[in-house]
Amino acid sequence: MNFELFEKYEPAIREYNGPQGDPQSASLRMHRNGDLVAYYAPLEWVNLSAKLVLVEITPWIQQADFALTEARSALLDGAPVPEVLRRANLAAALAGG
Repeated sequence: MNFELFEKYEPAIREYNGPQGDPQSASLRMHRNGDLVAYYAPLEWVNLSAKLVLVEITPWIQQADFALTEARSALLDGAPVPEVLRRANLAAALAGG
């Protein structure tokens, strides 16, 4: 698994102050093209042994907040990167109102 994006945004995740954090902060901005802006959220973990894949549509800002908050917590717990990403993904799965 490639952790390049996670490593690039790890400092911003460590500073994230969820659930009052801002998933649209400049430190998480990946790309801007006019009015379109892409932000990073640590959701790249994939369960390679999964037998079923669920595709979901959720309010992205809430999902990003849950993922960033859990990733920060996992980093502070000293978890290795794969575990950080797993925890972030599970926290954000099917999240949102």
